[in-house]
Amino acid sequence: MHGMRIVLPDLPPAAANPNANSHYFTRSKVRRLQQEEMMAYVLEQGRPDNPIDKAHITITWKSKDRRTRDVDNLLAAMKGSIDGLVTAGVLVDDSAKHLSYSLFYFWGNDITENETIIEIQEVVDEVQVHHNRHCSGCQCRSVPSDSHYLEG
Repeated sequence: MHGMRIVLPDLPPAAANPNANSHYFTRSKVRRLQQEEMMAYVLEQGRPDNPIDKAHITITWKSKDRRTRDVDNLLAAMKGSIDGLVTAGVLVDDSAKHLSYSLFYFWGNDITENETIIEIQEVVDEVQVHHNRHCSGCQCRSVPSDSHYLEG
């Protein structure tokens, strides 16, 4: 499996946002519902044979109103959905070791419906970060800091 695209028919629920003025149990229930919803979307599309070890997730939120929203809060409100991808067997884990993100938010007159688009791409080639300034056996180029990166 190289990728998956899931379109949710709305923005994440406000109650799922950790900054929302809602009780912990309410947030927990909403996140559990998000997780179950995501599992249903995955089963509808077909679960991969094996979970993706390293993935890049692009999340695009589209809002038909003119409100600007904090992208970090939208991502935090997606926790239940991301957990659902792990539970459904799409991702090995949702830790930083296994995931990277790109986040986009569009709003205004050109948007006719609220939606959340989640695109998952398997990462095959990745940039390796080295903490040793004098590593040997690789094609590194130096950067001004104590770390340098493998060109790929």
